[in-house]
This record gives sequence, C-alpha cells and structure tokens, in this order.
Amino acid sequence: AEADGADPAGDAEEEAAKQQIDREKASYKEAFDRLRDLKKEIEHLQRLLEQSRSKLQGDFEKWLETMLRQRAANQSASSQPSSLASSATSLPTQRHAAAAAAPPR
Repeated sequence: AEADGADPAGDAEEEAAKQQIDREKASYKEAFDRLRDLKKEIEHLQRLLEQSRSKLQGDFEKWLETMLRQRAANQSASSQPSSLASSATSLPTQRHAAAAAAPPR
C-alpha cells in the first residue's frame, strides 16, 4: 500500500484534522455572529442612553428656568427689586454650573 503513496494512518489523521478544523470554523463563526449581534444591541442601547441623557438635561433646564422665573415673580411681588436683579443675573451662572456638573459626553 505504501508503494503507491497511500498511507492509511496518515489519511485518517488528515481526515481527523480536517474535521477538527471544520468544527473550529463553525464554532468561530457562531461566536463571531453572536458578538456582531451583541455589538448592534450595545450600539442601540448607547443611542437610547444618549437620547435619554439629552432629554433629561433639557427637561432639567426647563424646570430650572421655571423655578427661577417663579422665584423672581415671588420676589417681585414682595417688592424686593435687588433680589429680582440678583435672580435674573444668576440664571446664566446656574445654567453654566449645571452644565459643568454634567458628565462629559
């Protein structure tokens, strides 16, 4: 059998190695596909998180402006012009402080 170049033990080893390679390829493909799907899901969740963060910041700024306007109106009704001027000028400062306290994007 060895005269014609056929080696039954070598052929069996080669076939076993090919089967192992095929199993490893299939396993790799499954893992790769799973990771690709997870990446899509993570990116989607990151977009949702960023949208929620932006909405929260916008809602907070609207709320803060409303509170400051109410405070200014209450102080105006109490005839305290110096406090009203102080509240009106503190709005930009408070807005910048809130933005500075926000986590970086």
